[in-house]
Amino acid sequence: MTSVTAAHHTAQVNGTRLHYVTAGEGPPVMLLHGWPQTWYEWRHVIDLLASDFQVVAPDLRGFGFSAKPATGYDAATIAADLAALGDHLGLRDVTVIGHDWGAVFGYAYAAKTPGQVRALGIVEMALPGVGVMEQAMAPAPDGNFLWHMGFQSVPDLPELLITGKEKPYLRWFFEHFAYDPGAITAVRPARRLTIEVTMQPRGLVPGEPSVFSVAGKPIVTRGHDLPGEDVA
Repeated sequence: MTSVTAAHHTAQVNGTRLHYVTAGEGPPVMLLHGWPQTWYEWRHVIDLLASDFQVVAPDLRGFGFSAKPATGYDAATIAADLAALGDHLGLRDVTVIGHDWGAVFGYAYAAKTPGQVRALGIVEMALPGVGVMEQAMAPAPDGNFLWHMGFQSVPDLPELLITGKEKPYLRWFFEHFAYDPGAITAVRPARRLTIEVTMQPRGLVPGEPSVFSVAGKPIVTRGHDLPGEDVA
C-alpha cells in the first residue's frame, strides 16, 4: 500500500455509498481516478502530498469498493456525489486533481460547486465537447483509437461480452494503450489489484461501462458552464 498512514472509510452520500482514502493534514486535495483505475492509482502521489496536505482519494460511483447502483453515472450526479462527500468531510477550498475520466467529473464538480472547489487540475484528458476526444474516437488502423468508449456506452452488450473475461479485457488496455507497457509490468501488483477489484461481484458492471455514456455529449460549453440536463 502506501508508506504513509492511509485510512479507509465509507460514507453514505447523495444516495450511494462511497469508499475513500484519507491521509495527511493541511489544505484539502481531492484526487479523482480514471478508467479502469480506483483510488489506488494515486498511492505514490498520496505519499508525496500527505506531509503537507489533507488528501482525499475516493473510488467514484461504480468503481472499486464504492457501491454500484444501476443508475447515476451522468456527470451531474457524480459531481453531486463529490460535493456531498466534501460536505460530509467539511471540506472547503479544495484543490481537485482529476485523471482521465476523473478529470471530466472533477470539471463538473468544480463548475457546479465553485464555493467548495478552489482549483482544478486536469491530467491526461480532453474534455468532451471541444472536439479532441470526438476525433480520437474515429476508427483508425490497428485499433489505435478510443473504440471502447462507443462500445461501452451501448446498453447491456458490454456486460454480455465482458463478464467473466475482465482480466484479458483490462490487460489489453494496459498492454496496448500505455506509453511504456514495461512500466506497468514493473508494478504488476498494482495492475493485479485493479483487475481483482474490478472482478468482484458487479465490479465492472454497471458503473464503468455506463461512465462512457458521457462520451459524445457536450460537457464544455459557453466557457465553464455546464449544459444542465444535456450532460449525461
